[in-house]
Amino acid sequence: MKFSGFGHTSKISIALPAALLIVMFFILTYSTQAQRSGIQSGLRADISAPGGINLGVRNFDLEQFRNGSGLSSTIGWSNGGSDASNANWAEDQFVPYRLRLKDLTPGASYTFVIRYDAFANGIHAIDYLGTYNASAKDLNACDGGSSCGNAASTFPIPQDTLMVTNQINPISRRYVSQTSGEFTMWGGEISDAKYVNLSRGDQRQISVTFVADSTDPVLAWAGHIASQGAWGPDGSASYAKGTFFRMGVTGLGGGRESTLSPDAVQNIATVFIVKIVAEGSSLTAFPFNVFVGGAPFTGFSLVDNNPAVDISGPLGSDPHQVNVPVGFSPSVTVTITEGFTPGWLLDSIVCTDPTNPGFTFTPTGRSVSFALVKHENVYCVYTNSHPQLGVTAAPVSIAGRTATQAGSPIRGALLTLTNLSTGESKTVITNSFGYYSFTGMSTEEVYNLTASSKRYKFANASRTIAPLDNLSGVDFVAP
Repeated sequence: MKFSGFGHTSKISIALPAALLIVMFFILTYSTQAQRSGIQSGLRADISAPGGINLGVRNFDLEQFRNGSGLSSTIGWSNGGSDASNANWAEDQFVPYRLRLKDLTPGASYTFVIRYDAFANGIHAIDYLGTYNASAKDLNACDGGSSCGNAASTFPIPQDTLMVTNQINPISRRYVSQTSGEFTMWGGEISDAKYVNLSRGDQRQISVTFVADSTDPVLAWAGHIASQGAWGPDGSASYAKGTFFRMGVTGLGGGRESTLSPDAVQNIATVFIVKIVAEGSSLTAFPFNVFVGGAPFTGFSLVDNNPAVDISGPLGSDPHQVNVPVGFSPSVTVTITEGFTPGWLLDSIVCTDPTNPGFTFTPTGRSVSFALVKHENVYCVYTNSHPQLGVTAAPVSIAGRTATQAGSPIRGALLTLTNLSTGESKTVITNSFGYYSFTGMSTEEVYNLTASSKRYKFANASRTIAPLDNLSGVDFVAP
């Protein structure tokens, strides 16, 4: 063994027992491996348990749910990122995440931080957190481990009163709303959740404290994809380019991070429906149904209980916002129908797109239809006159014939008439001469009429009808 001193080197022979050398070797080897392991997997947690004991979280995973795409049918949880090759979300949807923990001490209290990108390159990204199955209704977030056999506990997700609910929606001119949500936990109970580090710029952080009931708890939540319906043109998630939206966890002896690419987020368009009554306000609820591509999309009611007036005229009801996924299609057809309300008359339907002077719409009876393109914002105002109590329009009839192209009658054809506001249907069968008729229809309603036959296929077999008087000659022809 050599000893280096001030300007000279001496040789000193030291005889160590073989057993001691072996022990020293194992100590040095274990220390080096432990340091490497701690750096790689983040085992150096400082988490306080009752009595001031420090507990290290030895293993945890942050996973994101991939819902598949046109390029991949693989659906499931993954600790990797999501992009257009494996996921297909839309603005205003909730992307599920879960945290799987192992080797915890039951009864111990743990605190960690969830952090997420509220902005990415100046664009709204994940604007707040929500319930894990808000968009994936049948999702199973706890599919293994001893905790999953137990009932889950929940805890409210805090409202973001700094960057969400105190911000003004540039389209509706109302405050941005945050859908209420909750954390869901198996094998543990959350005692506190709050925003922390409020000055961290584009990233938001929520501190979560929980008590473990088992050694392997699972915690689930979701990230809400920022929508143009809340943040306006050029401000929502699908506008972001060249970046990722990050969801991460820190404070568990290390960190985990999961990314979502903007190319996995579909474009949407937004429709705002407003109800105005002539007298200024009313407690009457007017029913509405929205159809996208001919299929039912959503239903709701509007009440104009606000007599105030702003710079654009009567304020009417608070606008009902409908976010319509357009995806990567050029456009989708939207139809909005107001149901009949006894004693009220529908005076007008006016739809506008403030950014598109060439926008067109087609009103038919109590409905309006228009093509909606990505990132478009359309306002539709339904105006009703004063109630006409005791006045009811006389019922009308709809009649016609089914025949071949050559004019031969088609007997036994099935005709179905559906009220689009109530969903009520009537059916009739054509007689031996191919004739049919419906009676008792209201001029205040819009109907869908379809024809079918076991032997023939009709051209234009489905029609939307808003009868203002008795209708005849509503014929269906089979080529």
